[in-house]
Amino acid sequence: EMNYKLGTGKLIHHLEVPGESASDIRQYGRFLYAGLRSNNTIAVLDMFHAHEPQFIEAKSVAGRPRGFVVTDDGAAVIVGNEREDVLELYARDQKTGLLLDRLDSIAMPAPVCMCSVQLGHQHAIYGA
Repeated sequence: EMNYKLGTGKLIHHLEVPGESASDIRQYGRFLYAGLRSNNTIAVLDMFHAHEPQFIEAKSVAGRPRGFVVTDDGAAVIVGNEREDVLELYARDQKTGLLLDRLDSIAMPAPVCMCSVQLGHQHAIYGA
């Protein structure tokens, strides 16, 4: 028998980023990533000081990002662009958290959710 229930929550900090409609939010180490469908970007935030997160950049991707995942080794990010039917692979700087060059892309019908083989959805937070 499972007895789950929601606790209480409170807003800790509000941070403006250039975009809205986050489809997926994931934390990897000290960095938080948000897929912003309104402007086709992945926002990168530094959470080193959780009470004062810092916006770093919004990396443009090929289309409207629906889901994404940091690879198990932390060296890359896979982005699923649902409407464009494409998966993209971006290099990731592990020290700065920045997304770098696009390394590859492949056609994939409506990719909406990616997860790490080792970590599964352990670090996933879903938006609408």
